[in-house]
Parts: sequence; C-alpha cells; structure tokens
Amino acid sequence: MAGLYYFDTSAYVAVLLKEPGWERVESLTRGGEWYSSVVLGLEAHRTLVNLVRSGKLPRQAYAGTLRRLTRDLEAFSLFEVGQDLCGPDPMPGIVTPRSLDLLHLRTALRAHRDQPWTQFVSLDKNQLDAAMELGLPV
Repeated sequence: MAGLYYFDTSAYVAVLLKEPGWERVESLTRGGEWYSSVVLGLEAHRTLVNLVRSGKLPRQAYAGTLRRLTRDLEAFSLFEVGQDLCGPDPMPGIVTPRSLDLLHLRTALRAHRDQPWTQFVSLDKNQLDAAMELGLPV
C-alpha cells in the first residue's frame, strides 16, 4: 500500500539483512515513501560492524551490505537532528526508550504533526508501545 512510512533502525536493518519480519515490512511499505532520522545510517552501520565483529555477518558480505546501505539511504528522506529534539518532552510514560530510539520517536512525532504518517515502522515491541503511547500510527 502506498503511503508515508517512518522507519526506525530495527525495521530497516531487518530489510537490509533479510532478518525475520523483513518480508512483512517490505510488502507493507512497497510503493510508499520511506522516511527516517539521519541517525538511521549511523545505527545501521554500527549494527553491521557489530555483526561482523561477533561473527554473525560474514566478512565477505560486509562490503556488499555496506554498499546497499549507502544506496538505500539515498532512497530515504532523512530528517535532521536538532536541539529541539533533545529537550525533556515528549517522553513516553510507560516505556522508557533508549536515547536513539527516543530520537526516532521525537523525529517521527514532530514530522507527523505536519504530514501524518501511514505508519511508524519498527520491529521492536517496546518502540512500538512507546510510539502508540505518543500517538503515532503503528
């Protein structure tokens, strides 16, 4: 279904590495516009490095996967991170997200006010719970 989709890193990395859930994410968002925060590239690259170091991603696959990450980032519309996202609000009351997860949530929430998302896309249950609590469509 065409629409506007905000990706957190868990959803994108699943698609990149064909991890469990990737087919559902890709079919749901196919033909839509993909958005995220500029931290998506940083987090995804860090994840790839950690996977190589731990032996979960073969070294010979790393270079190709990194090239795909670079290409994919060009297909995303990425929001800049500014001081306005680093203040005390909003903060979900039930789930306390990690710092970069909170940055994704605040970025998505700020943009959602101007142009509502079709869906906030994540494969992280805590992130989805926090997104719902903040009023984002999941």
